[in-house]
Amino acid sequence: MDGNDRNYNGSIIPTMLNVKGKIIDSEEQWRNFEHKVRKNVKKAKRENLSCRVFHMNDMSQEEIHNFYDIYIHTMHRTNADEKFFFSFENISMFINRNPENSAICNIYHKDKIVSSELILISNDCIFSFLGGTDENYFDKRPNDFLKFEMINWARENNIKYYVLGGGYGYEDGIYKYKKSFFPNDIVKYCTGRKIVNTEAYNELFEMNNSYRREKGLETLNFDDTSFFPLYNKKVD
Repeated sequence: MDGNDRNYNGSIIPTMLNVKGKIIDSEEQWRNFEHKVRKNVKKAKRENLSCRVFHMNDMSQEEIHNFYDIYIHTMHRTNADEKFFFSFENISMFINRNPENSAICNIYHKDKIVSSELILISNDCIFSFLGGTDENYFDKRPNDFLKFEMINWARENNIKYYVLGGGYGYEDGIYKYKKSFFPNDIVKYCTGRKIVNTEAYNELFEMNNSYRREKGLETLNFDDTSFFPLYNKKVD
């Protein structure tokens, strides 16, 4: 919390843990990685994976296409939610309008791109945004290598933090994977919640539970803080 909750009269609920990794001396950074990260980076190097970061004048429509192809393939492969299927036109427009704040990191096996990530850049942070990996090359550990190389790029460009974010749940597998790079650099993300019309909220909450009871499903617990507003929680 940075004080932006001051004088807020609703409820403040810890919602998610996020990884905001501090970029430090390379040797100390290496020691701080969890063992599996060091192992996977070594594996990637033995497989002769290479990296290139495209930024500003290095960026071209071809590179944006290359990123998009591997990204959208990954979205299809993982059955991602529809909201993640950004069009090429939107991504290209975003990058071209924000050249200073966008970079693409590619990992190559020989001359083939096997993993790619769109990175957002601010004054002192880089942010992991969208990415994808060719599943045929998982065994070469390109994902770990990409994060490792982006940490090095950030250090070379005097960037202080690499924000990886969190997972879908509070401490799920995605979050734990990200944490393995920065085990000690965790920040808590909170949301402010306020029920303006209690009567309407309770009515909608009960309507959801009535539907669940009719279908023989588990009903909602009013004290559940994992979702807000609870009446809008979908049936799993």
